[in-house]
Amino acid sequence: MTEPFGCKTSLAEIERALANPDSGACGFGLHPAYTQRQEAEDLIREIRSRSAGLRGRIAARVARYLPPKSRWSPVRIRLGFVSQLTFDAVTLDPATAHDSLPVILVNVSDVLLYGSSTRDRADQLESVLAHESFHAALRQVQDGSPGWRAYRERGQGAITHIADVMLNEGVAHYIDWQGRAGSDTLFTDAPGSREKFAFAQLAKACRRLSDRSGSTYELIEVLQMASIGPLWSKYGAVSGMFAAHRIEKAMGREALVQAVAQGPLEFLRLYKETVQKTPAAPPLPPELTTLL
Repeated sequence: MTEPFGCKTSLAEIERALANPDSGACGFGLHPAYTQRQEAEDLIREIRSRSAGLRGRIAARVARYLPPKSRWSPVRIRLGFVSQLTFDAVTLDPATAHDSLPVILVNVSDVLLYGSSTRDRADQLESVLAHESFHAALRQVQDGSPGWRAYRERGQGAITHIADVMLNEGVAHYIDWQGRAGSDTLFTDAPGSREKFAFAQLAKACRRLSDRSGSTYELIEVLQMASIGPLWSKYGAVSGMFAAHRIEKAMGREALVQAVAQGPLEFLRLYKETVQKTPAAPPLPPELTTLL
């Protein structure tokens, strides 16, 4: 927990958290492992029973949106108990995870909140693992990509960060939510309320970040909300998800794969072209189009 979350704790604090599971230490809390022990055991048993098919389905969902590559590093998935409402799953690079492979760390405590039954929880976890597996694969795509290199050379300002979130989190959310029940009511021909709201919040955030209207703390909060917080408040991730859907619908999956391969600037360019083909689609804020 120390490296990904910047939280340090002593051995004595860890011992206290083990002895008193409702206390926790540095995000490490075993309370759900005690209070929901049977539910946790049922979930892990269900995951194990699905294991072989689960791997194949996740790989197939993610592979549809990845460019060809001669060699991929496998992704390791670890299940653990961390305090509830900290995170449900996170992708760690090998150095941070002290592993030779990319690692997805799943917080079983949070997965227990997914649904009312073991089957529901396992179904939702499959979509979340597809989401995180895309992140792990995208890090491998970025190495050696001229488009991603050009993006990095621009420097990591606030607006370029938003562009990164729209591609990275947007496509991951798109892969995730495609496989969920009710996705046909989410990805519709005419923009729905969630799509309109996400792009309205995106435009508002870009204006505030560009004219710096607010304190440093407020601007940092606006930037963080692009990808952190309640799902439908993450304006960068959600607008990127709908942009990914629009690109694929208007220009084909190959165009979206091209954006993944070439980076955020290509993603913005293709979405701008998509808006020209689909006038009902919400436009990009001018602060993002100036990157092109």
